[in-house]
Amino acid sequence: MPFPPPRPVTAPAQPLPLRFRRPDGWPEPSSDWVAANQGWEPPAGWVPVEGLAPAPAGWSWWRRDDVGWSAVSAAIGARRRRGVMVDAVVFAVGAVLTLIPATLHLDIAFVFWGAVVFGPLSLARTLAGMRHADRTTATLVRSRAAEVGQTLDRVAYADHVTAAGPGALALEAFLARRRIEAWSQTGSWPADQEHDGVAERFRITDDPRLSRRHRAATVVFALVAGIVLVAIAADAYAASRAGSGATPAAFEPPAAEHDGARPSG
Repeated sequence: MPFPPPRPVTAPAQPLPLRFRRPDGWPEPSSDWVAANQGWEPPAGWVPVEGLAPAPAGWSWWRRDDVGWSAVSAAIGARRRRGVMVDAVVFAVGAVLTLIPATLHLDIAFVFWGAVVFGPLSLARTLAGMRHADRTTATLVRSRAAEVGQTLDRVAYADHVTAAGPGALALEAFLARRRIEAWSQTGSWPADQEHDGVAERFRITDDPRLSRRHRAATVVFALVAGIVLVAIAADAYAASRAGSGATPAAFEPPAAEHDGARPSG
């Protein structure tokens, strides 16, 4: 009997940021339900299907997946760190170019009020965001979960309408049945309860359009700062030339005027 052909090795799918902790005796929820309810805290006494005992008081419903959570929080942290660097550089350059003319007593003056005023505010906001990185990550995960849930419901209902035809359920009735079907004592669910690629919806990627806008803004700021720096240097050079051309005679008191009259006495 010939050996089967080798299968290509694929990278494992990204896990979800949070794992659901079901109380003892509860069935396993489907992967779609877990993805659509990431971080959701059920009210006291909530049970997914009838006949189950409520969870103990103070039950912790979720725990972080080391890989899935890091995939989200690390991307957010990288964005925050880049933001801190950009804000600090913009403020420093704006402050220097604002103070140089005043320090050298030049005839020209530039006030980069946007960089001087909003730079520290943006820097403080970014630093505060880094301090609350876990809160930011949790908020983002819940927001993505809501979007994923709406998408999965819409896709599952479209498949149901196509398969059932005239006998399709109304949307509300279908969603109610789908929520019950998401819990299985045997660990097997209908096909519409497990969609591929759901966890990838929680992957944080850089928006190339946003990167282009940042690059364009950086180039514009650099050009303006360069032009101002050249103007400051030219004004300082002109001032130094004017100062070096003055002679001591210019600072002597004017000589007494002689009208030809002899002094009396």
